[in-house]
Amino acid sequence: MRIAANILFWTLYAALLAFAYAMFPVVNVNVLITHIPLIGLAGWLFGRAGGLMIALSLMIFAAALLSFVYADIAEYFAAKGSGSMMYVLAALMTSKLRENHDAIKKTSARLDRMVAARDQQLSALTRRLLDTAETRRVTRGQELHDGIGQQLTGIQLLCSSLMDQLTSEHNTALPLTAELGKRVAITHNLVRRVARLLFPIRIAEVGLSAALTELAASLRDIKHVEIMVKDLGDLSAVSAPVSLQIYRICQETITDLIDNAMARRLEITMRRSASHITLRIAHDGERVADTSVDSVTRLTEYRLKQIAGNVSRATTKEGLSQLAFSIPKPPLATIL
Repeated sequence: MRIAANILFWTLYAALLAFAYAMFPVVNVNVLITHIPLIGLAGWLFGRAGGLMIALSLMIFAAALLSFVYADIAEYFAAKGSGSMMYVLAALMTSKLRENHDAIKKTSARLDRMVAARDQQLSALTRRLLDTAETRRVTRGQELHDGIGQQLTGIQLLCSSLMDQLTSEHNTALPLTAELGKRVAITHNLVRRVARLLFPIRIAEVGLSAALTELAASLRDIKHVEIMVKDLGDLSAVSAPVSLQIYRICQETITDLIDNAMARRLEITMRRSASHITLRIAHDGERVADTSVDSVTRLTEYRLKQIAGNVSRATTKEGLSQLAFSIPKPPLATIL
């Protein structure tokens, strides 16, 4: 590129010299105005020193041309000072513009590098925060399951033993004890559901399809909404980290729709094609302006970015709003 610019410049330089020589008898000293753009181009290409050298060479050419060839018709002395000043100003101005252009370009490149570095730092920080949050979820889920869950199991056993004893004694407190045992069982089931939401261990055990089915069942019990799971294909080949990201996307999106969009009917569909995995969540809710919605959306976008996915919105034939999350299949073995 640089060589081509130099060749073009020197070709133009020679052409303008020939033009000035040939046209001087017609337009007189005005023909030298055509040199000003050439000097400006020289200042841009070669800098201040180069531009001034070209200006000097053209001044010498003009003096020689006028003094020796067209001395009898030249009206040169009246324009000599202003013409030379215009040559110098053209070289200085364009060289300064080039310096400013190069400085802006360098500054822009430096800012781009800084932004890229900050983006990498932010991405790493976000990843650490999500990893920490996931670790805490797992820890709290295990504590809930192994701690309170075990205590409730013990209470259920005690209630069962007490019921057997009261039955043998024909005690009138038997119905109250049976009701207590029933309520403890319901509470134990809810605790187990919450623990599973925090720590979906079934992903590692039986795969993503079973985990999503259990997620829907848990949210039905906890949120008291209608959630249908349909057409879950064979997802056994999906890696555990990607499965966890898809599970969290589904969990956080559904919770957001229930809590903020007031959705009471949801349908989860997941299909696997030759090239993509598509998760669709249809719902009857409406979007509301809330900061938590924006934060969930940004979190979902980040999770999708980690697995090279994207999201689109549509409407089903039944009139339900639908979110479609598409994750390409080829990168799944290498992402995360």
